[in-house]
Amino acid sequence: MHRIKNQMLKTQLQKNADVQVLVKRNPKKLSQFLIQRMIVTMMKMARKINFNELEYQEKKLALKEREISLREREAKVHMIELSNLEKERELKLNSN
Repeated sequence: MHRIKNQMLKTQLQKNADVQVLVKRNPKKLSQFLIQRMIVTMMKMARKINFNELEYQEKKLALKEREISLREREAKVHMIELSNLEKERELKLNSN
């Protein structure tokens, strides 16, 4: 873990050094570099947003499917209750 952090720090320091070299030597390349970095960052953010949206839509769909299943079970219970009430009524009529 410590080695990974050191490697990440070295990578970041190298990037910073590269930027400083660009600042000193060629400001135009620096602006191109920064624009490219911004585009890459924005694309990563867009992918993350798209993934989060997709994940949200999948969860929403799963919830709707569970809701439909629940409504079907409620309808079956209601039909059984109605059937039982009808049978009770018929028994009362036949017993009189």
